[in-house]
Amino acid sequence: MKILSIEDEPVIVERLERLTSNLLGDKVSKFTSFATVEDAIKQRDVSEYDLYLLDLNLHGADGFEFLKTFTSYAGKTIIISAYKDKAVLAFDYGVIDFVAKPFDQERLGLAYNRYFDTAQRKIHPRFLSFRSHGKTTVSPLDQVASIAGADKYSEVTMLNGETLLHDKSLQQLEELLPANFERIHKSYIARWDLIETIETKEGSRYFVKLTNGQRLPVSRMRYKSIRERLI
Repeated sequence: MKILSIEDEPVIVERLERLTSNLLGDKVSKFTSFATVEDAIKQRDVSEYDLYLLDLNLHGADGFEFLKTFTSYAGKTIIISAYKDKAVLAFDYGVIDFVAKPFDQERLGLAYNRYFDTAQRKIHPRFLSFRSHGKTTVSPLDQVASIAGADKYSEVTMLNGETLLHDKSLQQLEELLPANFERIHKSYIARWDLIETIETKEGSRYFVKLTNGQRLPVSRMRYKSIRERLI
């Protein structure tokens, strides 16, 4: 795995790298650190990292602007910050853990365990961040109607009909979405409370109709359980 640290205190960077080596060993193929977000996002491979370790106070700048940027990438984010009062808001953006400074190896290890153990990870974000043309925008999850897989990306359809491209794959988004989002097909996730009806077409093809007018395919494997829940 590749880890990118965004931290402006050299002592903390050294500690993070050393403890990460102790905890993960050869699981880590690359550990890179930058003191500013600007330096990090200039790198061509910034979107290819699996995990971001992000401080919320870099030279006094607003860390939540950084958070919005990095939760729009495919990799997952762990916050490492002294600002404990910001933890709840950080989780609203889908971070997998908030490690308060000062931290020890055991606490950092728990955060890494959450990264690997998706079954035990409980994330309930309220927002999704998107990058487009060098800008980051934030949309509340309650404005999302459905999500379609698009190779290693995802196409997120909003209630107003707008479609936004997200760097995370369908599976990566499924891991962090709350329970009212349902995987209805290998390529589609729908918001459950927007499903009006389920339809059967010729050739044993199934679809759900959403309140916003969308019709999305349903896999044969999931048809029965979805139909039973709708009755």
